[in-house]
Amino acid sequence: MASTFREDSRHVGIFWLFKLDELTSTSAFSVMPALPVTFRRIGPDSIRSLAGVMGMEDQTPIARRFEQGKRCYAGFHDDEIVTYGWVTFDEETIGELGLTARMRAGESYVWDCATPAVHRGKRLYPALLAHILTTLAAEGIRRAWLGTDADNIPSQKGVALVGFQPIIDVDFAPSPTGNTMWIRQRPGVSELDAMDAQRVLLGRL
Repeated sequence: MASTFREDSRHVGIFWLFKLDELTSTSAFSVMPALPVTFRRIGPDSIRSLAGVMGMEDQTPIARRFEQGKRCYAGFHDDEIVTYGWVTFDEETIGELGLTARMRAGESYVWDCATPAVHRGKRLYPALLAHILTTLAAEGIRRAWLGTDADNIPSQKGVALVGFQPIIDVDFAPSPTGNTMWIRQRPGVSELDAMDAQRVLLGRL
């Protein structure tokens, strides 16, 4: 695993880990949003409203996600979806990195989380993550992985607030054949955790 970035490289993302099996109490997830919100898992019956908040005219991709066993969790305020996030338990494509996250049994990947602009800054995202983590922990899920864009500081703050630990940074550098991916282990992160992150992102066992 590379320990430094090249000078001509571009930092594109951060990969985070939450060790659910090391928690002694799910009360550690307590995050109070600045808006009365009810969180719950939603299904195909919410596709229309979900498509609206996701800005998708074609509802087919959302229906396909549910058919593939992906979960969606949402926060509601007065019956309006004000934040949402998806969870996968097997494989998920990370489009911006051109990679596929591959989970083992007992692992999950949290992705495509968003809050409409009008409701941002109210701690809805970390509260949603807290709900998702509480649910997963109760089901015996041991690990939750999550990725953030390198330039999305609000998202990184929300993820850190809940307790996710940044494990590796992902970087792209130009090469004769296109772009070469570089991975840097965060200071203080164990070699085992860094190797696990590399295994999830690169399929290396």
